Amino acid sequence: MELSSRHLEAMERWGARCEQTPADLAIWKTLEGSILARENTPDDWLQSIVLHDLWDAVVSLLSVRAGSPLRLNSRLPSGQGRPVAWALVQLASKAPSSHVLKTIVLSGMLDQLHRQTLTKASVENISEEVREHLLKTSRRYSLIPGGYYWVGTSAGTNVLQPQRVCLGSFEICRVPVTQMLWSQYRSKNPSKFKGVVRPVDSIKWRAALEFCNLVSGEEGRQKVYDLNDRRRVVWRADANGYRLPTEAEWEVAARGEIAGEKLPLREEIATPPIPKRFAGSDNCGDVAWVAQNTGTRPVGLKNPNHYGLYDMSGNVFEWCWDWYGVPSTEEKKRKKSGFEYLYQQRTEEALLGPRTGTHRVYRGGSWCTAAHHAETTSRLANTPDLRSPAVGFRMVRNSA
Repeated sequence: MELSSRHLEAMERWGARCEQTPADLAIWKTLEGSILARENTPDDWLQSIVLHDLWDAVVSLLSVRAGSPLRLNSRLPSGQGRPVAWALVQLASKAPSSHVLKTIVLSGMLDQLHRQTLTKASVENISEEVREHLLKTSRRYSLIPGGYYWVGTSAGTNVLQPQRVCLGSFEICRVPVTQMLWSQYRSKNPSKFKGVVRPVDSIKWRAALEFCNLVSGEEGRQKVYDLNDRRRVVWRADANGYRLPTEAEWEVAARGEIAGEKLPLREEIATPPIPKRFAGSDNCGDVAWVAQNTGTRPVGLKNPNHYGLYDMSGNVFEWCWDWYGVPSTEEKKRKKSGFEYLYQQRTEEALLGPRTGTHRVYRGGSWCTAAHHAETTSRLANTPDLRSPAVGFRMVRNSA
């Protein structure tokens, strides 16, 4: 594996930064020597470090000092970042094939250690290298293939009735919009719980749409939303820019199930599948931050679901496009399902929910709500003007 000029330049920058402290320089030289010595025949762990820039995370741990605002979470080993980085480098130099080291690197735990050190960091007190790393990791997307999926459940209240839906392919960000990403485009951070690796919170529904349009414009993509009329939003379904997920897209992505056969849309099937309660597990603690009194947490610290999506359950609720609808009394008398009222299949690949309403849907539960709100089938809604420290959002885009 040949190191690119970008990697070599970054290594040089990190080396210069570490020269300020002899102990850090010794650690860095050990790591640098391990990388260069195995350049042509790298071990799996080393290849993962170089290809994914995770060694930036190792060295950035060196910059954490006693008295610094960047502190490790109490769940990690005691002490500041240098001892953690030193332990990792010792493993790298003395036992390059160590199972422990491979597990740390290949499972993403290294990146989690990095985010833990930045829990309360602001944009102003991180280096340019760390900023670039965080922006890159906050913009990774997973593809959800088009096809027929199940949504809803027959158990519980305030859920969609079981139904197969047809969706087009789309890509969804693996984490909610972080404060690092928000600050890249907006000068004011509205979040109550500050931290570059935390999800942005206290965002109104329309502000989320405006942000999606802003990012689309900066990247030369077509803006999805026409926001010229303050009383009405027009969605350009064929635009390739960023947007909020529909409620059906959000639930399909959270459940993480595989698309089924293209059966007729309304065909009755006696036994719909039972989804995992939460996004990736039946155990809430594996995947979700809920019922806490400590505010939001850094994104990506819990386990992902099948599609590699983090924090679909817990941490912050996530706005969806849809108006919130419920069956009318007359429809209930006719025994029409709530889902049929909510989702009329307007086109083969567009499930947009009710045409009008007063409340917009948000899904996924949050740090301050009970676990049942974090279930993949649970749904809540509020007025679009809601600005709550328990609510954020996640971006999607149509698949090319």
